[in-house]
Amino acid sequence: MKPSAPTVFVTATWLALTVAAFFYVARFAGPDPFGDEWDLVPGTTYQTPYLPWLWAQHNEHRLPLPKLVYSWLLHVGPFDARAGGLATVAVLSGLSLALVCTARRLRSKTEYSDAFFPVAFLNWGHFENYLIGFQIGFALSVAFAIGWQLAALDWIDRRERPSLKWLGLTLVLLPLCGAHGLVYTPSLGIASLCLVFVGPGRHNATTAGRLFVIVTVAVSWLLTGLYFRGYQPPTEHPVSAGVVPSLKIATETLALAWGWCGQMTWPLSGFMIVGFILGTAGLLLASLRRDFDRSLVWLAAGSGTVALALGIGWGRSGFGPEAGFAVRYAMLMLPLVAAGYLAWDRFAGSLVPMGLFTLSILFLTQHGRTGLAEGKANRETMTAFATDMARGLPAEEIARRHPKLYPHADRLAARIVELRRSSVARYTPEPRGIALQSP
Repeated sequence: MKPSAPTVFVTATWLALTVAAFFYVARFAGPDPFGDEWDLVPGTTYQTPYLPWLWAQHNEHRLPLPKLVYSWLLHVGPFDARAGGLATVAVLSGLSLALVCTARRLRSKTEYSDAFFPVAFLNWGHFENYLIGFQIGFALSVAFAIGWQLAALDWIDRRERPSLKWLGLTLVLLPLCGAHGLVYTPSLGIASLCLVFVGPGRHNATTAGRLFVIVTVAVSWLLTGLYFRGYQPPTEHPVSAGVVPSLKIATETLALAWGWCGQMTWPLSGFMIVGFILGTAGLLLASLRRDFDRSLVWLAAGSGTVALALGIGWGRSGFGPEAGFAVRYAMLMLPLVAAGYLAWDRFAGSLVPMGLFTLSILFLTQHGRTGLAEGKANRETMTAFATDMARGLPAEEIARRHPKLYPHADRLAARIVELRRSSVARYTPEPRGIALQSP
């Protein structure tokens, strides 16, 4: 059967943007650690006890799963941080394709507006998430939050046991991804229980299926509790500036649902995202009677993302105005826009989904231009660092020469020494050439 024109368009868009995102990482990212990645060096080089390191706090987070995945990616190849960026692209590409397929299943056809998913998920405006390998941690929490949505929707449509298994698995893994995953466990856990005990589909849930959901929700909430056992607020972080500044920072973070251009178009972007959230919430609350299960799924997913933004607002308001506009937060807002797109498409037709797609296209050029400029600057920085490392300069001098890689010269120097003690060849003091070739 010949594919429809919208199917060809959406598939071509997804493929082109996936290739472009992989190219971006290969071309502009560097193999060496950047920013917080330097704090992970003792663990990723196995110079500290590995299991305690996995659970230990990293700033305000416990990140056992991202640390495990990131360190594994580093050691699959020649200790190359670009592996994390490539994995992030693979995750976002897979999620966008899965959402396209889900939208098609819900309405039995593909629409041109479904290209919103690859455009929103794979544009170069995610440059910070592409250039820093450890951002795979954000990608994992986004994957599990959206994965829960997809598994719940699949179970509603098919009532098949594997869907519940995937739903339970995502619940258990989310609190292992740090605060940006843990924040979803209350709303998604409650919604999971409602699907098998309260909603219209409860009659199709077997006893074993209900027991499985109960166990996975309990484990998810138990891990959430363990997260805070022995928790210590980061001493280097300023305290929250209060409720009003926190709400402003949270709105800034939510505005990044439109991508990096959310900062460029502020405060209009803030009014737009608040309107979108309130409108979507109203639509879903009004739709509970006619389609309780799906409305509940999208309400739970959207509530989780809003809770995350509020948490970022509270935790970052002490850093001053515009602290919510960190580019990396744009990826964390993707579960919200994914849920909103599917909800409007299901209950109100194609107008809002087409509007979301149009907006993403309007921002695509600026995302590309900014991403290109940031990519070139990052490549210059990483090339200069690789050159100094290859020359065998003293660690203290390298740290002073490269504050962009890490702001604290003494700590950076110590991490460089640790890398040189490791078995990674390019970090030995002997000249070995510049190690910044494309993989």
